[in-house]
Amino acid sequence: MKSKVIFLILISFHLSSNHLSGQIPFFKTHSFSNKLPKHRANKILEKENGFLIFGTSKGLFEYDGQKFEPYLVDDSIATLNVTALFEDKHQTTWVGASSGEIYFSNKNRNLQKWSIEEGLPVKRISGFAETNDSTFWISTYGE
Repeated sequence: MKSKVIFLILISFHLSSNHLSGQIPFFKTHSFSNKLPKHRANKILEKENGFLIFGTSKGLFEYDGQKFEPYLVDDSIATLNVTALFEDKHQTTWVGASSGEIYFSNKNRNLQKWSIEEGLPVKRISGFAETNDSTFWISTYGE
C-alpha cells in the first residue's frame, strides 16, 4: 500500500511539472550614444553603486542605467586602451592600460595617473586584486 501511495505521488508530481516553467530571461538592448565609441569593450566592471564601467580601446565610460558618460582624461591619454578594471574597498576605481600605465578615480570620473617611486611596469596590466588586509596587487603580462 505504501509503495502505491509513493508511486501515485511521483506520477502526479511528474504530470504537474509539465505545466511548470522557469523564468524567461529578460534582455534589454541599448542604442549607444555618440559618447560611447564604436569599439569593443575590453573590460566591464559593476561598481558598488550599481553603475557599469566599460573599458574600451578608446577610453573609459560609465553607464548609470540611463546614459553613458566618459571618464575625464587629459589629452595625452585620450585614447587609453583599457586592459584591467577594479574597484577597491574605498570605492576607488583602478584602471590598467596596455601601455603598463595605471590610473585611478575616486567618485568623480576624473582619471589620475598613479605613479610610484619604483616605477611602473612596461608590460600591459592584466588585473588588480586586494587582500583582506588591504594589500593591493597588480598583475601584468610577462613581467
